[in-house]
Amino acid sequence: MQPPLGTDHPAFTLYWASRWVQIFAGALILVGLFTRVAAFILSVNFLVMFPYWYQSGFYWPTTEATGFMLASVVCMYLVTAGAGRWSLDALRAELASHLQPR
Repeated sequence: MQPPLGTDHPAFTLYWASRWVQIFAGALILVGLFTRVAAFILSVNFLVMFPYWYQSGFYWPTTEATGFMLASVVCMYLVTAGAGRWSLDALRAELASHLQPR
């Protein structure tokens, strides 16, 4: 995917904002911190950007757009399943349970 050609193009800001959201949310998912929220934001980003960048209409997806949609489905799985046992979310929950008064 190529960025818009000029900075005066209306999609220029949307393109770079989407890229920064993908980098930041992807980093959060990678370390397992706020995984459900980051995966939801990333999945919505994928679903919004899919018809904008990869499709010139709502036709059958191309090969590169299929991977884009697969990433959205994987992110929605992470929203429902969570990060897992060895994530920072699990460590944070364990520390919070030890700090609660008894």
